[in-house]
Amino acid sequence: MKALLTAVLAAGFLTVPVQALAAPDPLTVADQSAAMQRDFGLTEQQMQARLAAETSAAKLLPSARKAAGAAFGGAWYDAATQKLVVGVVGAARTDAVRATGARVTAVPVSAKALNQRKAAVDKLAGKAVPRAVSGWAADPRTGKS
Repeated sequence: MKALLTAVLAAGFLTVPVQALAAPDPLTVADQSAAMQRDFGLTEQQMQARLAAETSAAKLLPSARKAAGAAFGGAWYDAATQKLVVGVVGAARTDAVRATGARVTAVPVSAKALNQRKAAVDKLAGKAVPRAVSGWAADPRTGKS
C-alpha cells in the first residue's frame, strides 16, 4: 500500500489537473501580477503574454476534448511551447484533435481509465493517508495512477 501511494504521488506531482486548464479568463486575484513576476521571474510584459497564452490554450480544451472522444487521455499546458497538449489513445482521433489547435501526443491510457484507477487508490487509501500527504493524482502523460 505504501509503495502504491508513493508511486501515485510521484506520478501525479507535476501534472496540472484538466480543470485548471479550463478557466475561461486569466485569474484576477489581488497581487497576482507581482506574485507571477516574482515566482516565475517574469517582467510585466512577459507575465501578460503568458496569461494570454494560457487563456488561449484553456479555451481550446472543450473542443479538443470533444474531438478526442473516448480516446481523450488528459490535457496539460506546455509553458515551453505555449500550447495545450492533449493526450490521445491510439491514432484514430489525432487529426481531429490537432484541427482544434491543440498539440497532440500519444498516451497509453484514457482519462476515464485513469480516473477509475485513481478512484480505486482513493478507496484503498481510505483514512490511512499520512498527514503529510495532501493529495495525489493520476499522470496522463505516463498513464500511471
